[in-house]
Formats: sequence, structure tokens, C-alpha cells
Amino acid sequence: RRTEAMAGATWLQRLPRSSNYEGLSAMLIIVNAALILWETDWRAKAIAAAGAEPEVTEVTSISFGVAANVFCFLFLGDLLLRVHAERAAFFRSRERAWNIMDVLVVLTTVVESILQWYMWATGPNEAAALARVFLRKFSM
Repeated sequence: RRTEAMAGATWLQRLPRSSNYEGLSAMLIIVNAALILWETDWRAKAIAAAGAEPEVTEVTSISFGVAANVFCFLFLGDLLLRVHAERAAFFRSRERAWNIMDVLVVLTTVVESILQWYMWATGPNEAAALARVFLRKFSM
């Protein structure tokens, strides 16, 4: 049945259903989780050593921010590709609960990235920092 449905599908609609694509997606999730663990460990050690959150201007902090934005972009692209491939079935399939969770996680990650860019552009802002920390809990 799946093969029949895929017969008239475009390359972009077939791509997210391929096993290679699913494997790459799983690998990206694992690498992102490892990066988050590494960043959390680095921040905890920096706070323990200095008694305060590391400055955003530190190279390591900027590197983690750039990596987080790259993953945000990749996950947003993945989500848009899957929505394009499945159309309305994205929210009606038996995987709809996972799909809805993916939408919520990606949206919180996008908002978190926007807040991060805002904070880099305008300087320290306690309200934006608190909102970003709150959103970070959902995007992990």
C-alpha cells in the first residue's frame, strides 16, 4: 500500500520516507543530544570555577550557540520536508502524536534561537535570558 501511494510522489516527497534519510535524522538527533550534554557540562564547570554564567563573548559559548542554530535550521528543514511529503496525513497518521511533539519541539527551538540572536544583538536582557532558559527545557 505504501508503494502504491509513493508511485506518483516527487523526489522531495519520497526522501523523508527513505531508510537512509531516517538513519541520517537519527544520527543528527544523537549528535545534537551529545552537543547539549557537552555544553551543559562546560557551563556547569564554568559556573563552578567562576561562580557565574560564562560570557556570551567567549569563543566556546559562541561555538555552542552557532552549533545550536545549525541544528535548529536542520531540524526545521526536516520538519518542513516531512510536512511537505505527508501533507494533511502528517496530522492524521498513526504517528500524529510524535509529529505534533516534533512541531512543538522545533517551534520552541526556533523561538529560542530568535531570542538568542536578539540577546546577541542587544546585549544582556534578563527577561529574554529567562525565556530562553525556559524554552531550552522543551527543545532538548
